[in-house]
Amino acid sequence: MGLGIFSLLGANNAYSMFGLNLTIIMFSGIITAVGCGILRDIFVNEIPLVFRKELYVSLSFAGILLFFIMLYLGMSIIFSTTLGIIFITSSRIAAIKYNWNHPTRIFGNTNRLVECISTANLIQLNGISYYRKILNEQMYLNPNLVLPF
Repeated sequence: MGLGIFSLLGANNAYSMFGLNLTIIMFSGIITAVGCGILRDIFVNEIPLVFRKELYVSLSFAGILLFFIMLYLGMSIIFSTTLGIIFITSSRIAAIKYNWNHPTRIFGNTNRLVECISTANLIQLNGISYYRKILNEQMYLNPNLVLPF
């Protein structure tokens, strides 16, 4: 629910300040949603959802685009905002429930998928951050590369 609310909160602020400008509305809405999501995950000591393969920014983009189209067609700002929040929230719930994700990249052996999101390669064990390296198509932990967090 937070993704939809923060996306449209930023988009509404941009609309009230700059009018019907798609670039500014899109930028403001996505930055607000992503920034709030990153802060939430940092406060609870997790890898931010934005850096994983889950649908997050793309749903924010689609909901803000729906908000912009509704405003362009002359709908009220309250209706457009409510529709955008409902769209983003319901899409996010469906993505979590049905495990919808962005595609992952395939390396070498096509029978094996390896996630290639760089921040997903950070692992925390007992409060110590380790970096996973991909070497010869195998994942291993290298405890010598401790990151200073």
